[in-house]
Amino acid sequence: MADTFRLVATAVTTTSTYTMFSVATNATAIMRSLTVCNANTSGTASCDIIVARNTSASDVYLFRFTQVTASQTLQPLDGAITIGPGGVLKVAASTANAMHVTASYLETD
Repeated sequence: MADTFRLVATAVTTTSTYTMFSVATNATAIMRSLTVCNANTSGTASCDIIVARNTSASDVYLFRFTQVTASQTLQPLDGAITIGPGGVLKVAASTANAMHVTASYLETD
């Protein structure tokens, strides 16, 4: 069994839902941290953090319309979240080019 620490980061450039990472069908991801930054210097923006059990499953919101003021950063997780085999972490923002999102997780198979 291999354990691999991973870091994914993205600047959310549109208001469409964006897939941050997908867990392999033979693996599990244990998300340890999540950072959401509003890179705009003026104006509050909101974001959604979404998990799906697999690419065809219904979305489940971890955070919905989470408000982040201009030039501020949030770390909304207060504990680890396990995403099972085939699971997907997604993010959506209310304002294009505002949110930068970083997730750190342990992938194990």
